[in-house]
Amino acid sequence: PAPASRTAHPRGTRSPGAHRERRAFRETGARSRAGGKMSAPSLSSLLRSKHPLSHLPEFAALKSDVGALQRRAGKCEACERRVEASERQREADAVAVERKMRALGDAFRVLSDVVVSELESLRADVTAQRNDLDVVRAQMRWTHGAEAEARELRAFVHEKVVREGARRERRDAEITRRVETVEKANARRERDEADASDAAEA
Repeated sequence: PAPASRTAHPRGTRSPGAHRERRAFRETGARSRAGGKMSAPSLSSLLRSKHPLSHLPEFAALKSDVGALQRRAGKCEACERRVEASERQREADAVAVERKMRALGDAFRVLSDVVVSELESLRADVTAQRNDLDVVRAQMRWTHGAEAEARELRAFVHEKVVREGARRERRDAEITRRVETVEKANARRERDEADASDAAEA
């Protein structure tokens, strides 16, 4: 009789697992008979066992292969996770680099605007300084012209003063000479009149 733990099936019907187990048992028995290395377990012992497939060396080898495949799959999954993590990190780094590049571009644009503004301010300052310098030069030219005119005026005034002084001196000398001449004539006339009066009295 089958163990209590196994599910009984109606006669003539087999579960897929039992069918695979019986086929594996037949193949194992055939390989055992062909090789003569291992005796096949009996059907009754397989039916009594809770894990009948564990009695088959092929199942143990298959289980080992499946375990190796599972471990390899686990390693592959770990590799895939690392690759995915690396890809995510690469994407995050690319986003960060792109963000930094945009920030750097904005900073360069701001710096360019500042430099352009400073250059325009410097140009305006230079233009204003040139205008101031032109005004100062014009004032200096006017000052130099005024100084030259003042020198010419002083020379003219000095010449006029000197000439006027000389003319006045000559006029004063002429007046003095005329006065002296008149005085001498008056004195001579007075003497002549006195002499004439004396002569008449005599």
